[in-house]
Amino acid sequence: MKKITKLSIISIVIVVALLVLWRIKATTNFTIEWHEIKPQTFSQLKPLLEPLPAITRQAFIPAVKPYTYANDPRLAHIAEQPAEQQSLVEQKVVEGITQSLQNDWNKKITNTLLGLENNELAAAYIAIAYDSAHKPLGFALFKETPISEELKKLVSLTQGSSEHILNTHDEIFVDLLAVLPDIQGKGVGKALLLSVLNNCPHIKKIYLRTFADDANKKTQGFYEHVGFTCLLTGTWESTDTGDLKREKSLYLYQRP
Repeated sequence: MKKITKLSIISIVIVVALLVLWRIKATTNFTIEWHEIKPQTFSQLKPLLEPLPAITRQAFIPAVKPYTYANDPRLAHIAEQPAEQQSLVEQKVVEGITQSLQNDWNKKITNTLLGLENNELAAAYIAIAYDSAHKPLGFALFKETPISEELKKLVSLTQGSSEHILNTHDEIFVDLLAVLPDIQGKGVGKALLLSVLNNCPHIKKIYLRTFADDANKKTQGFYEHVGFTCLLTGTWESTDTGDLKREKSLYLYQRP
């Protein structure tokens, strides 16, 4: 009986130790740097921004690629082609998505600078997460803009209403969020989004858009887990990679 008890205790200790090790492994130590984007100091910020498009590619290519195959008629019968042909097509698809993502990044930064120069944006910020070796793990691009400016891009509404969405001068919009795939699920994305609360005490509302279809359920679930609420869904005027006429939902997080 004593022998059985000892074995039970040892088993429990081993299980607890494994759980602790798993939790340590699942936890990522990181810090977040917050920078305001200004046209007059943008050149100083450029070295910090240079690695970020690579994070965008790693974060979005795995999600965009299947949707591209499923919705491009030219790729409908690619599975029937020889392996060599499939490999060539795969390479071309990835190259196309990569270039589009780079173009999207360039466009976002250019529009941000122009918006600041023309006083169309009150402010813009970049939050970057780094590991202990100062390797970037993810980032979020924010812009202070009236939500009415984003609603102007709404082409058609399929769910919800914009009637009660009012400009309150305490809003910020998440223009882009990207986290390395192997870091996702470890708190980095949430910390990046909510870094607004620590750095912009005047901000009370955080808005963002994300794809509304079933292929994006994981991302939708992440935002809802963080505390965002879906306000409406529809088709938006946009040229971002992977849109392909996909519907997007507008989400809101309100400061507690």
